[in-house]
Amino acid sequence: MSDDCGYDVESITVLEGMEAVRKRPGMYVGNTDDGSGLHNMVYELLANALDEADAGHGDRVTLTIHGDREITIEDRGRGVPVDLHPLLDRPCVELIFTTLLYRGMFGLDAYDVTGGLHRAGVSVVNALSERLTVDVFRDGAHWRQRHERGEPCAPLERVRETSSTGTRVRLSADPEIFLDPVLDFDVLATRLDALAWMFPSVTLELFDHRDDRHSSFHTPGGMIEALAGAGGVDEVLHARATREGVRVEFALRPTRWARPARTFANGQETPGHGAHLRGLQRALHGALLSDSTRPWRDVFTHHGVGGASILRGSFDVMIHVCVPRTRYAVATTRELESPEVFEAVAQVAAPVFEAWLQERGEDVDRVLERWSPMR
Repeated sequence: MSDDCGYDVESITVLEGMEAVRKRPGMYVGNTDDGSGLHNMVYELLANALDEADAGHGDRVTLTIHGDREITIEDRGRGVPVDLHPLLDRPCVELIFTTLLYRGMFGLDAYDVTGGLHRAGVSVVNALSERLTVDVFRDGAHWRQRHERGEPCAPLERVRETSSTGTRVRLSADPEIFLDPVLDFDVLATRLDALAWMFPSVTLELFDHRDDRHSSFHTPGGMIEALAGAGGVDEVLHARATREGVRVEFALRPTRWARPARTFANGQETPGHGAHLRGLQRALHGALLSDSTRPWRDVFTHHGVGGASILRGSFDVMIHVCVPRTRYAVATTRELESPEVFEAVAQVAAPVFEAWLQERGEDVDRVLERWSPMR
C-alpha cells in the first residue's frame, strides 16, 4: 500500500459513546472474568500493528509481558499520525486513543482491512486500561502521551528527535474491570504462531519478563508450510485470490483423520467459523456433484453426506479472509457472517477442488473412501 492511501489525520471519523465502554466492557472485549477479554485487548493492538506490516511498513512486531496485567506491543510501521485534526484541533493520536472510531485505528481508506473488536479501535483498549502510554516515532521525532482509564494525563509530548518510525503501546489492564487479570504466555504464543503463517513477511516476538521466557514466530512459507505434513507441500491444496474486494487465502491438506479447521478474518480467529468455511464446503460439494467419474450424487442423495461433512472429516483446513466490512454473529468476532465472503471463497475454491478431483484420482479415492457406503 502506498503512503497516499488515507493514512493521515483526515481519515478519522468520530463516533460518540466512550463512556459506554467502561459501563459495558463485555460488549466490546468479551468476558472480563476468564482472561479472554484481556487477551482480546492485546489482539486489538496486535491487529493494528500487523495492518502496518501487511501494508508493507515494517517486518517485526514485538510483545513484551512485564507483569500479569501489563504488556507492551511495538511495531516498526510508519507511526500513528500526530498532526492536529483539521476539524477537531486535537492531535490525531489522541483522538485515536480516546474516541470510538468508525473502523479500526483510522478511517475507511487507511487500510484495505482492519481487524479488531467491534470496529471500535484502540480507544476501547485505552478505556479499559488503568494506565496506557503510547510512544510514536514519526516525522523525525519521538512523541509520547500517557493516559489513565481512557483519559489523557497531559498533552502530546515531543520527547526527542529520531529517525526511527513505529508505534509502541504499553498498557496495564484495569483491575476495576478485569477480575484477576493474568496474561497467559501460552495463549499469546498460540495466537502469534497462527498469525505468523497469515503474515509470512513478519517476524513476531514474544518476551515474558516474569520468568524470562521468549519465543519467536516466523513462517516464510505461509500457511502452506504450516499445514504441510510428512508428505510435504505437494499434498497441500492452496489458493490466494481477491474476489469483489475480499482477499481469500486457504490451504487444505487431504487426510484420513482431520484436525479442527482454523479460520480467520482480518487477522482475528473465528472459532465459530462462519461464511468463509461455508464457502469452502459449498465449493467442495459442487465439485463433487459435477464429477461424472464417481457416483457422488448417490452418496449425497441416499446417505446424507455432503461437502460440509467431507471437508470436516477429510481435510485439515486453514483459511484467512480479509474483508473491508466484516459482519459477525457477536461483537467479539467468533463467527463470521459477511455474505460476500461466502461467495468470494466459493468462487476461489471451486477450481481448486475441480482440479484436485481430475488430477489426483488415487489420492481422492484414498481420502474419500470412508464416505462411500456403496463400495
